[in-house]
Amino acid sequence: MDPLGATPEGSKRNSGYEVKADGEECGCKRGNAHFVDGYGDRSYDPKSLALKMLAKNEKITPEDVHLMVFDEEFQKKLGKSERLEALRRFAEICPTWAQKVMTGAVEEFEVEWKEAADSLKKDVLQKNQPKKSTIKEKFILIGQRMNVKSRAVFEVRSATISTWKQKFEWDQVEKAVILVEWTRKEQELEGLMHLVEEIAKEVQEVVVVPAKMECAFDEVGGVTAQWKKTRKTALNVEIVDPLTPVGTKKTPLILSELRSGSLEKIVAYLELAIPSHPVVDRLKEEVTGEPRAKKSRGQ
Repeated sequence: MDPLGATPEGSKRNSGYEVKADGEECGCKRGNAHFVDGYGDRSYDPKSLALKMLAKNEKITPEDVHLMVFDEEFQKKLGKSERLEALRRFAEICPTWAQKVMTGAVEEFEVEWKEAADSLKKDVLQKNQPKKSTIKEKFILIGQRMNVKSRAVFEVRSATISTWKQKFEWDQVEKAVILVEWTRKEQELEGLMHLVEEIAKEVQEVVVVPAKMECAFDEVGGVTAQWKKTRKTALNVEIVDPLTPVGTKKTPLILSELRSGSLEKIVAYLELAIPSHPVVDRLKEEVTGEPRAKKSRGQ
């Protein structure tokens, strides 16, 4: 017996509800989807079912139920738990009520029903979220088209950049270095900046390292100025100047070659840009600790 006193009618011992005949309009306007409550009566909408649940919990005698559910003081006792459970049950058996819950279209009832529908929607979405992968590294490198295999290196693709951060649990990550292509293409630039701002919310420090000049050399300064705007909303973000002189010839960093597909080459580039950063130390350990053949495979 249902603990709240309501059981679906239909068949199997009846499948849970009365099935609509072919061609009938969905919407329960004819009262097709219903529950048989604890008193043996049919409830054709969530409010009716919730009031019957309340009556059962309040131990109202069967002969007084139909009177009490119309009493205003009794109706005021109706709580969120009864509303939520009644909506859940009707959403399970009736597509129309499921749609009303997910779109917030329960306007025929009081505002408390809208709140219950919102709670049910939130519960359903949370329960059905894809599982996140846990990053088990304190210091990580993130970048585009890197093509290397490492537990501390994560590749992000343009097609998924807007939702990429949500795929992971970030609790163990302290610092992140992000290799970004220096581009003036507005959509790509905004996507990368948004990614950096989102990751900055999860870690102690983010360092943005320019990699691969995807703009004219005389446009580099303008792109850098755009990137520096991220510090207004994310104070824990550091932007490496792409014109920083590096190497024995003191050429601008952005003109140095970054080769994907080789962890050694990526580490060599990072040593030019951020030589003392813990991410560099972490990756150097991996370079010296694993056979070369293991590091050329794509991630």
